[in-house]
Amino acid sequence: CVEGCTEKAPNHPNFRDLKVFPNIAAHNVLRAHAAVVEHYRKHYKHDPVLGGEIGMTNNCDWREPISTDPLDVGASERAAETALGWFADPVMFGDYPESIKRIMGSYLPSLRMLRSGS
Repeated sequence: CVEGCTEKAPNHPNFRDLKVFPNIAAHNVLRAHAAVVEHYRKHYKHDPVLGGEIGMTNNCDWREPISTDPLDVGASERAAETALGWFADPVMFGDYPESIKRIMGSYLPSLRMLRSGS
């Protein structure tokens, strides 16, 4: 561990800004998925031996609202959108959920960059 580090990620002082670096990491997961899909479609999809399907499996810790209060319902919906929609919506719908765009604002990397391969 480098001096000033904690025992848990992100443990390097240069990467501790939780408004920035988790978003970059998530964006890079999406970029990696997009690159693999593109490679698969170009080289393997129509191969009679190697062809098949490609997909993406997401993990989501589901949250149920503690009551029917709109604040509780909204909190559970935002939790699902943050855990699942952050990764699934760009793949399935081409954009992040509105709640994530609203919450993360300018800290959220642009999907235009993702589509252009940047």
